[in-house]
Order: sequence, then structure tokens, then C-alpha cells
Amino acid sequence: MPNGDGYSVLHHLENNNNKIKTPIFIVSSSRNQQDINRSYMLGACGYFEKPIQFSDMLDLMKVLSGLFSKFKLPREESAAKI
Repeated sequence: MPNGDGYSVLHHLENNNNKIKTPIFIVSSSRNQQDINRSYMLGACGYFEKPIQFSDMLDLMKVLSGLFSKFKLPREESAAKI
């Protein structure tokens, strides 16, 4: 990422006080347990290590899209009332 990293994105989302939670999945070359823990502590839903095969990523996206289609997320205007 040219202007930051995944941690800065997670920080921004966390500190932006959004009422709607965006599922974030980290794809990183780091296998450092501290990096993995930090990602989860900052709100990541999942952590995947590179290299990841394109076909595996597509399979993962299909599973996740099916999973998240089962949830009804509040619309932005109704979330503002929370």
C-alpha cells in the first residue's frame, strides 16, 4: 500500500467510530505471531499468509461472500441512530 499499511487501515476504521463494521481480512507475508495478534486486536476478522494461490483466494472469496450474504447489516442511516 503506497500510503500506509493494513494496520493504518484498521486503525482508521476503528477510530472512525463507524457503527457499521466492515469485515477486514489480512493477507500478509508475515508469519510473526505478534503481527497476527495485532491484526486481530485491531479488528481483523481473519489472517491469511502469503503466498496464497489465486484459485484459493477465489474459493475463499466465494465462501466469504456466501457467509456475509446471510447477515443483514444495518444501512448507514439507521446505524447513525445507534
